[in-house]
Formats: sequence, structure tokens, C-alpha cells
Amino acid sequence: QASLLKNDETKALAPVSLQKELNNLLKFNPDFAEAHYLSYLNSLRVQDVFSSTHSLLHYFDRLILTGAESKSNGDEGYGRSLRYAALNLAALHCRFGH
Repeated sequence: QASLLKNDETKALAPVSLQKELNNLLKFNPDFAEAHYLSYLNSLRVQDVFSSTHSLLHYFDRLILTGAESKSNGDEGYGRSLRYAALNLAALHCRFGH
């Protein structure tokens, strides 16, 4: 679904259906970072600034908590993740004209 949202949005599930599936996934595994990222992309698609910001922040929180970024980059991984989080948040606000 993430690939479809990035490349050909018309082939992805409808926003409401996709969000329903994501909510079910996150209910059972709230630390699933990729589901938060997909929720972020889905929220962008419907221009929902609150939900997209919420999902983006949860994505980076979960990514840092799991240590996925730090395993290959040593101690620099956390700093790098935080920089990407700040950059993505800035891009999100720019996209919504803030």
C-alpha cells in the first residue's frame, strides 16, 4: 500500500478502508512503525493535518524506540533519526502551507 500511495495512488485502497485496516493493525501492535508511516501517507492523501502529524510523530517515536536506526549506525543512529524526523515534520508543515 505504501508503494501504491507513493507511485500510483489510484490503485491503493480507498482512504477510509486503508485507515480502518491500519487502525486494526495498530490496535494489536501499537509499536509497528511502518503502519504509522502508512497512516501518515494515507492522512496526507486526504489533507488531514492533525492525523498526518500524529502518525508521523508516532512513526519516528517507534523507529527510535525499536532501535532500528541505531543498529547499523552506532550512536549516530538516534541523532540521524531525530534529524530526519525534524526534516519530515518541517516538510509536512510546508506542504500544508504553515
